[in-house]
Amino acid sequence: MGHLSDLHLGSLSLNASTFRSAIRWLREQQPDLVAVTGDLLARARGEPDLRRGLAALRPPGGVFAVLGNVDVHETRDPFSGRGRVGDLGPAAELLEDRSVVAEVRGRRVQLIGCAAESRWRPPVGLAEPAADLRILLAHFPDTAERLPGGAFQLVLSGHTHGGQLRLPAPGGRLYLSELRPPFRPAYPEGVFRLPSTTLVVSRGVGTTFVPVRFCSRPEVCLLVLRRE
Repeated sequence: MGHLSDLHLGSLSLNASTFRSAIRWLREQQPDLVAVTGDLLARARGEPDLRRGLAALRPPGGVFAVLGNVDVHETRDPFSGRGRVGDLGPAAELLEDRSVVAEVRGRRVQLIGCAAESRWRPPVGLAEPAADLRILLAHFPDTAERLPGGAFQLVLSGHTHGGQLRLPAPGGRLYLSELRPPFRPAYPEGVFRLPSTTLVVSRGVGTTFVPVRFCSRPEVCLLVLRRE
């Protein structure tokens, strides 16, 4: 499956160009389904690019998305705002505290979207024990800490940008994506095995605050899931 995050389309940056490259690459990989974990639009003018890009993917299992803090106007970035999208139409299904079951290679895969406003109270009650695989889409990685064991086998997140501006320092790297402490987040990027689930945090596609990255390249994730 494909995983996109933190597109931040509509800002004065290279985000739209990077997003188009990400879409082309992901189409070539032919994933069974695609998840998009928030911060879709920095400005409303990016919405046409968003719709065209997601509509071009067309994986057999579908494209599913949640909103992030930028989408609901909870951001300190002065270049973001007024970019919330309420419906993605045929391009993707928006899962805001909602669930859907997709048939993927003969397996029932349940995807549940955690709304940005539900960061501290994820919709655990929507999980269906009968599903072969339960995946939570949650923009904020620390949402995974609030899950009971066994509710979800996999959580997909973004938000961190992998630091975006990642600097070497005594004691380890500094991650400066939010330009405020802590500069060493618990889940900056990559795969984390938690007691309750497995968490995958993407560096994302776009940029915020400043239109550059340093030692933190844009990322599109392609996940290969196997039954243990």
